[in-house]
Amino acid sequence: MLPWELKELTEQRLVEVVTNGLEESQTLEYKRSMPFGIWEEKLKVLKAVTAFANTFGGDLVIGIEAQDGIPQLPIVGIPAAEIDGFKQAYESVARDSLEPSLPAGTVAFKSIAVGCDGQAVLVARISQSWLAPHRIGRKGDRDFWTRTSAGKEPMTITQLRDAFVLSGTVREKIREFVYERVNELSGNAGGLPDAPIDLHYDLPKLVLHVLPIAAFARHDHHPIGVVRYREQSSKLAPIATRRHKSMLNLNGVVTVGDEKSTTRGFTQLYRDGTLEALQSVPAQQGSTPSEREIYVGYFERDMRGALSRYLSLLADESIGAPICLYLTLLHASNCRLAYIQNQYFLSPRTVGSNVAALPEVLIHDTSEAEVDKQLKVLFDSLWNCGDTPASPSFDDAGKWCGPKS
Repeated sequence: MLPWELKELTEQRLVEVVTNGLEESQTLEYKRSMPFGIWEEKLKVLKAVTAFANTFGGDLVIGIEAQDGIPQLPIVGIPAAEIDGFKQAYESVARDSLEPSLPAGTVAFKSIAVGCDGQAVLVARISQSWLAPHRIGRKGDRDFWTRTSAGKEPMTITQLRDAFVLSGTVREKIREFVYERVNELSGNAGGLPDAPIDLHYDLPKLVLHVLPIAAFARHDHHPIGVVRYREQSSKLAPIATRRHKSMLNLNGVVTVGDEKSTTRGFTQLYRDGTLEALQSVPAQQGSTPSEREIYVGYFERDMRGALSRYLSLLADESIGAPICLYLTLLHASNCRLAYIQNQYFLSPRTVGSNVAALPEVLIHDTSEAEVDKQLKVLFDSLWNCGDTPASPSFDDAGKWCGPKS
């Protein structure tokens, strides 16, 4: 893989790559050109893409010639005017031909102008897919492809079996992690042995887990440098606590809300890029002595803003989609969910469970529209706990209409 983010690629850096002889590898392939007309030409592209997605991801560099795996000067490029058409045609064919379909955002493109005659190099960066293995299910070619240091090749029975096992193992790892953390958080004052804090144990709490698939799927996933976030902690602020402090701990870095706040919370950034945010939710006396009311609308607003910060932090660390979100409501068995905006609304029933673990959602890309779409699923599930069909924070079209910041 080229040693830069896509947005950092320039003609000068491509020249540097070729001059230094960066060879093809398990995560890098060069193509002089990439015709995409007849099916046989499309098949070559799909094989290259699925091979990367089924293994560890990588870069397909179109417009640079290689001999025996070594890139050659001059950089010839391909006609820049044809690139948009190529990308559109690829997306259409991939959507119709791959089984299962690649998660959205698996393939990202970057076009780099080279020379002055309308030529460009197209870099397709393919992420490892957590839905692997993928195959090309059309016109008799139903092989699963993988990549080795020698290039792409059909998967062996052993590789195919391991890929299916890994796909299931990733889900199991994620669910086991969430289960263990929720179990710990529900039974003590925060689950932070080296940063004990009073999280108002008697108050209901909401726990958000932000879990990049790469942290659980890739054996070569590098730990992030957490030390700088001890001082630069604004993106790690707890969900609804304005004043906070940060400290390093065994797992990474934790940001803790101010002790004088009426609500308490923390955000834990783990060294592998997973995040855990807990926030206590103020509860008021309900209509009967045995019931309480928790005002969820403002929490939904604050969580939406916090998630935007957390995803931005992960992007700074080159950690992107797919990302799993889990939301769990703790210590709220006797609580009704309340909402105040224009009118007062109260859920018909109490939550009824001391630990309400909501179904997970998957973010395929980190655009605001996609994140809001998945947050609506989470918040609807939260309100379902109180026998309410949907969150009042979204309108009938699924657009955010909740409290403003």
